Amino acid sequence: MPVISFSPRKAAIVLYGLTGSVGALSLLKQLGKHSKGKGCLYIKKLAEVDQEVLKKPIAMSVAAKEKNDLFKAMQLMSSLSGTYSRQSVNVWCQR
Repeated sequence: MPVISFSPRKAAIVLYGLTGSVGALSLLKQLGKHSKGKGCLYIKKLAEVDQEVLKKPIAMSVAAKEKNDLFKAMQLMSSLSGTYSRQSVNVWCQR
């Protein structure tokens, strides 16, 4: 499953996966002209937003996903009672 997705629609560029990370909502106030859906961000023109601010919630979403994946891998390793390999962790994370 992708961390962040986008769809270049006729009405706007839609970014999915940015609004759920901690602190992202406060950063979006600094972003510029945009609108929000339940789990997505709509940008009509990229020139109307601060692209440096946009990079921050993207990085936060990626970091949150990586932290979640690491936590799941640690849970798996402990459930395997010490009988794990790097390959088994990689297979489990791809589910």
